[in-house]
Amino acid sequence: ELSTVGLISRRSTIRGVADVSGQTSKVVGVWTFGSPRVGDEFFSVDYGAILGDQTWRVTHAHDIVPSVPYRIMGFHHVPTEVFYPPDSSAPPTVCDSSGEDLRCSDSEWTHASIVDHMYYLETYICGCNI
Repeated sequence: ELSTVGLISRRSTIRGVADVSGQTSKVVGVWTFGSPRVGDEFFSVDYGAILGDQTWRVTHAHDIVPSVPYRIMGFHHVPTEVFYPPDSSAPPTVCDSSGEDLRCSDSEWTHASIVDHMYYLETYICGCNI
């Protein structure tokens, strides 16, 4: 089960492609926070070709949601991740355009924090009742 924030991020990513593909509006940027993987590597490449330079996929420390669905199941992130490390005094890392940069959230092997999913940029964004 994904959180509300994860579902909104997923929908924003897919909607960005639909808007551009259907020429229904001009997408000037897609920002997601704690987005899960929303497609396979082919989707990621196609998305990157259309919106890669206009997308910022923000991740935070040990947030569990960006680690699902698992890569072993064929899922792949879209570019471009902006990773905020566990140390809040450290600057964020703008990751490469692969969607799966091993220097960023993929470097965190303990993706188990619901709390890190509820707080982004030191702001409670979830609206969840946990």
